[in-house]
Amino acid sequence: MKTNKFLTYSYDTVMIGIGGLLAAVGINGFLIPCKFFDGGVTGLSMLGASLSTVPLYAFILIVNIPFLAVGWKRFGHQFIIKCLLSIVYFSLLVKFIHLPMLAHDKILCAVFGGILLGAGIGFAVNGGSVLDGTEIAAIMLCKKFGVTIGSVILAFNVVIFSFVALAHGYEIALYSVLTYIFASKSANFLIHGLEDFIGVSVVSKHSDKIRKALIDELGVGATVYDGRTGLENIKQEILFCVITRYDVQRVKTMISEIDEKAFLIMHPVDNVQGGLVKTKLRKKRF
Repeated sequence: MKTNKFLTYSYDTVMIGIGGLLAAVGINGFLIPCKFFDGGVTGLSMLGASLSTVPLYAFILIVNIPFLAVGWKRFGHQFIIKCLLSIVYFSLLVKFIHLPMLAHDKILCAVFGGILLGAGIGFAVNGGSVLDGTEIAAIMLCKKFGVTIGSVILAFNVVIFSFVALAHGYEIALYSVLTYIFASKSANFLIHGLEDFIGVSVVSKHSDKIRKALIDELGVGATVYDGRTGLENIKQEILFCVITRYDVQRVKTMISEIDEKAFLIMHPVDNVQGGLVKTKLRKKRF
């Protein structure tokens, strides 16, 4: 048990360490020399530092503290303290890492600055922490006002980039939007990886044949629900399974060959753990 905890803490520390370093390199080596900005709390800190004499590292720490304080009760003190230590580490790296301008082309600065910053955020999240308190505040606001997390973050960033356009011109704002797009894509890649999972629900009179085909041909698990048809009010089995996006067309073809009238519902699924899908993927890799 103690060994598992030590390995977990070690893994988290390494992930956060790499994440803070990548994010600091992205900011100091690409974004600051070109005066580009990111979204979220980091972007707000960069904007504040550009309009005042307060250094960026101090702004990162000061601006994040209220966001962390808001999430104290919701997320627990252990998580918030871990995030605070990560942000302190990140802000110190921003202060002490001095780099020359790593690219002179503006597009390269926006793209690679965003990729490195997003990768840093992704590594930190994989280590169970954050380098930016935007998501914490977004979760709190969506719970209070009934809006989605994505809507809150989008609105927050629209305000930031609008102020960037007013303070530094629309061209800098547009490059900053490009930076944010690559940062978000990079972070999502590090957090979710390439394995996009799809949940599939199947309603068919030949559910047993389809279930066997899913297990035997694709090697994925299938759950059977007892349901009833809405029109005729008769018993009907409903199959549910989780597949990768690479298997979507194979599943469609296989089901249509068994039952052309089968009713299929497919939707994205996050955070899949265990089951035959993961087992199948591991076999493919190793």
